[in-house]
Amino acid sequence: MLTRKNLFLLPILSLLLLACDSNPLDVDVSDVKLEIDYVDMRTAMHDYKGAKLMKTHARFKKEIPDIYNYFLGACMGFKEGYSDSTFEASMLNFRKDEGVKLFEGEIDVKFKKLKPIEEKLTDGFKHLKYHLPRDKMPTHIVFMNSLFRSSVWVTENEIGIGLGNYLGASSKTVKKTDPTVMYQWMRKAMRREYLERDVVENWVRTHLIEEKDLNLASDLIYHGKVMYLIKAAYPEMHDRLVLRYTMAQWKWAEKNEKGFWDYLMQNQMFYKNEEITKMNLFNQGPKTPGLPIEGSPDRMGKFLGYKIICDYMEETEATVSQMIKADYKKILQKYKPEE
Repeated sequence: MLTRKNLFLLPILSLLLLACDSNPLDVDVSDVKLEIDYVDMRTAMHDYKGAKLMKTHARFKKEIPDIYNYFLGACMGFKEGYSDSTFEASMLNFRKDEGVKLFEGEIDVKFKKLKPIEEKLTDGFKHLKYHLPRDKMPTHIVFMNSLFRSSVWVTENEIGIGLGNYLGASSKTVKKTDPTVMYQWMRKAMRREYLERDVVENWVRTHLIEEKDLNLASDLIYHGKVMYLIKAAYPEMHDRLVLRYTMAQWKWAEKNEKGFWDYLMQNQMFYKNEEITKMNLFNQGPKTPGLPIEGSPDRMGKFLGYKIICDYMEETEATVSQMIKADYKKILQKYKPEE
């Protein structure tokens, strides 16, 4: 039977339960001021001709010089000192190529609406600015066709996104690429759902967290911090997306977390600084090489680093800013893998 006292306690208990279940990263960013200019470079390169193309060409060179020079040089193959007439003729010939037409057409269909991407990216960087109000955030984000040269390219103030790298494995253009250059695991990783987290990861790695490169332990914590900032940018994002995993890959990693930790411990790997080991544990690929357990996803080092940081944040209730500055040894000592 409920007494008056019990009735009084019920709302208090409910509030306590809600507090325990709340996500500390799920913050209100409505008052965070952040201006990011979005540029659809593809429209100009794809559609504009004559005076309009050349006017836009001059504007891009002035307003987004680093990204634009990367696009012209690394992606389009323009040499330094090219003339305006060379540029215009080359762009017109480029558009006539049947492979380019197919490629651009697929991007047009897949990314018909860029506004939702812009809104999600702005929201993500607002979340980062909430936690790191004095840190640098991008001024321009540019949508482009990098011709598979890169998914995300970060400069001092700009971010370029190669939309073609998110067409997916079923894309006709992707299927036509040389299988000895673009391996099957690369094609499978070209998922649209990874776009926003890739942008944040590359910005964080370039501008927000410094890599010390002391040993494997410090690298684990560095990558864990980077992954945690992706989570801070997108608190509702599933952890598998933070790690760029499929659900099957995430479940495998969680199931074998303790075994992976034991493997590193038994082989006394934490305070070694072997380049091949770090490449195996942190680089993208079909799997994480060298593990005694079959069926692993790639980048298990990033997975473990992320789990260590999550444990540290839960145990200490540190702020995001405090976590970034925390010594890797201090963080590692807090980690206790579940049996």
